[in-house]
Amino acid sequence: MSQAYLDYSVDVIDDLTQMMQTIQEKFLDSFAFYKNHKHITYKEFYEDVARVQGGLKFHFTKIGIQLSDTYQFAVSYFATILSGNIAVLLPKANSDGLLKIVPCDFIIDANQYNCLISIDSYELKIHPLQSDECCTILFSSGTTATPKGVMLSSKNIATDVIAGMQKYEYPIGSKVINVIPLYHAFGLTCDLIATLYCGGEICCLDNQYEFFAAMKEFRPTMLNLPPNVVQSMLKLIVNSGDPLAAQHLTGGCLKKILSGGAGTSQDLIEKMRQFGIAVYGCYGLSECSPCVSVNRDDFFRDGSAGVALNCNIIQISPSQEIIITGENVMLGYYPSEMVKDKTFYTGDLGYIDEDGFLWVTGRKNDLIILPSGKKFFPQVLENEINGVEGVTESIVYMTDNNEEKIVKCIIVVSSESQTEAVLQSVKLISSLTSVIDTFKCQVEPIKRNVQGKIERRYYV
Repeated sequence: MSQAYLDYSVDVIDDLTQMMQTIQEKFLDSFAFYKNHKHITYKEFYEDVARVQGGLKFHFTKIGIQLSDTYQFAVSYFATILSGNIAVLLPKANSDGLLKIVPCDFIIDANQYNCLISIDSYELKIHPLQSDECCTILFSSGTTATPKGVMLSSKNIATDVIAGMQKYEYPIGSKVINVIPLYHAFGLTCDLIATLYCGGEICCLDNQYEFFAAMKEFRPTMLNLPPNVVQSMLKLIVNSGDPLAAQHLTGGCLKKILSGGAGTSQDLIEKMRQFGIAVYGCYGLSECSPCVSVNRDDFFRDGSAGVALNCNIIQISPSQEIIITGENVMLGYYPSEMVKDKTFYTGDLGYIDEDGFLWVTGRKNDLIILPSGKKFFPQVLENEINGVEGVTESIVYMTDNNEEKIVKCIIVVSSESQTEAVLQSVKLISSLTSVIDTFKCQVEPIKRNVQGKIERRYYV
């Protein structure tokens, strides 16, 4: 569809306390989670939140949530913020460095959760959340620099969720499988909060290797995934040789995928559409709670990051930097680096086309400047390399070797036997050989975070 249309109707809330009250009124007997082949109702979820909250005798304390279990994480998160504490969202492993950035007074891990959930308490005591109070601290992606503690208010998160649901439809009773960890902003808002607010059900995985098996059993209606998982799904569908592979693989009910965390290529979107699954790109950052723009169900541009949410304004600076102003912009970085005028300079570069679609062209810090003065974004070359037959993925980066700047390229191939053929094909492309000094093939994948973003700082 080439024209915009009215927003979807969503009950507006100002904070997450109102959200919990709303789902209690509307969906108490509906299924909220699916775990270990069993359904968990909203009533049972609500009671578990009350149990855990009953053991938290603190107020405005930083409580680290370090749980890989989706359901336990969700219960602990709402118990923490609704009791007036600050939830610090931590990965299960390698969190020591993050705890130095944001020290916690108490940590809910699996053992602590088991102790808290055993408390006999069914009355949820909701502490009023102020719009300017921090309720959640999560961490910036850290792909190009050391992660920072991003401070979000309840209003930041609620505003972003509602604005996202106004542009991108979450039908009542949607079924979603949680793949992106909830300690990431995309997983927290799109998989957890938005799904609960529409009365949907969330399938909890014991580990991500269960994803494809869970689709057949749970039969999701929509998914929120990083592009690399969508790419894996497409590969399985294509390689199966089964004309009904998409239905068999996904359970037959999957209609659409919201793909965020890294750029979603137009080619990937078009190929998935051929199998009856719509893929919509979006754009966001932890610092913006996180969603900034999204392609709509019937108003989209393949390869773009979509149109702006109602909660923010997107501006493009003279240097092409994307600037976000709105109610979803974070309070600041922990402990005291506060945002001014609700405006965040993203460090990403892009433009807005005549129809209002945002196109992200690169990241300012990724720009490679050669000694000759020539400038280019590595993503442009990587896209070209990734189009070569036999290439799974690639990374282009520059290093200083004895003060000599060298542009290197690592190419991931599916098997070592393809190395020679791939290198020959790549070296025939003059736009690559004119700027890249060394090429290396390997089978090991490029290091990425759980959102699918390349961890460039590990290579530079």
